[in-house]
Amino acid sequence: MQTRYRLMTFFLIFITLTGMFYALEYGTNIRIYLKRIAQRRSSDNCTKAPIYPDFGTTLPRNYTIHGIDVSHFQDQIFWDKVEQMQVGDHQIYFVFMRATMGDDRADDNFKRNWIAAQKQKLICGAYHFFDPSENATEQADNFLNTVKLKKGNLPPVLDIETTENYGSTYLRKQAKIWLDKVEKTTGVQPIIYTNLRYYNKHLKGYFDEYPLWIAHYYEAELQLHDDEHWHFWQHTDRGSVNGICGDVDMDVFNGTLPHLKKMCIP
Repeated sequence: MQTRYRLMTFFLIFITLTGMFYALEYGTNIRIYLKRIAQRRSSDNCTKAPIYPDFGTTLPRNYTIHGIDVSHFQDQIFWDKVEQMQVGDHQIYFVFMRATMGDDRADDNFKRNWIAAQKQKLICGAYHFFDPSENATEQADNFLNTVKLKKGNLPPVLDIETTENYGSTYLRKQAKIWLDKVEKTTGVQPIIYTNLRYYNKHLKGYFDEYPLWIAHYYEAELQLHDDEHWHFWQHTDRGSVNGICGDVDMDVFNGTLPHLKKMCIP
């Protein structure tokens, strides 16, 4: 009996430690996946523009330029309502939208969002979700063939937040291939988007010359060191914005509106 109990104790300890490892290593990706499922359920069959009393979240202090980022998970978006929403002194100034994923996939709603959002007074940008298991050059081509950037748009964005069990050196090498190809073709230095843990583990100190967009949720401040400059902070995935059914990611820009416009494609 003692041997049996010892085996059971060992098994429970093993399961607990394994769970803790995966929670630390892949917790962000699991949370993102579950969040997107919840968003999909809450925004399906969106046929009427919702109107909210506020943004549904506490906005970070000391920032005045707010924005959102969207994908097909938001389904139909009523962009006129997004642009018109104002709560006190706060309104939406910019939007990033997912354009492509991997080497051959495009977001189902990108073309519709890209055209409709630019009819409003919103500053628009597009991002590519990077798949480390696929060819980086072909992923850059996928983005470039899908997104036609023009004057007044935000720079292209590389969204790199998964590892697919690749090491940091490989991830940095592949990211640089995408960044170089897109910058050479567009003449614009791309923005890097990632979450805080991924940045600290894989990217910190290697891409300091690029504008940085960090995801770090439910915190009063973005916990980066004083010597690390960032441009955008995705501070929640549970925002409420007029014209969007279900939750939406909300962001702030680390600067003024003239600074944001100066960052755009000339």
